[in-house]
Amino acid sequence: MPKMYKVMPWSPENTPQDLQAAIDELIKENSFEKDSDEESAARCLLVGLWVGHDHIWKVADFTGIPIFKVRKYAENLRKNGVWLMDGMTAADWDHETEGYMAFILDVLVAVGHIKRAEGGKYAHT
Repeated sequence: MPKMYKVMPWSPENTPQDLQAAIDELIKENSFEKDSDEESAARCLLVGLWVGHDHIWKVADFTGIPIFKVRKYAENLRKNGVWLMDGMTAADWDHETEGYMAFILDVLVAVGHIKRAEGGKYAHT
């Protein structure tokens, strides 16, 4: 069962530029191809933890990703139980050994390449 995350606390001393730099570093660490659908989806997933994803325009505004793309990712994430209607995110991204893979799989869910199946498994769409 994935952990449930509401909006993650972001210190008021930190600026939006600090958050953007932290997300840029996470994207770089995960080696997403620049300007790819996967990179955009990864940004949306991460930004959703800090600004919330209940109003996708906030995610689009912060990331600069067109709203139609954010809407597509949000639909896939909600349909597959990653982004929940109460604003929670169901994810295991901080798991010590499997967090990296869980994040990558959820990026692929957002893009629409795979779906979450019963019991925490994933399947092709």
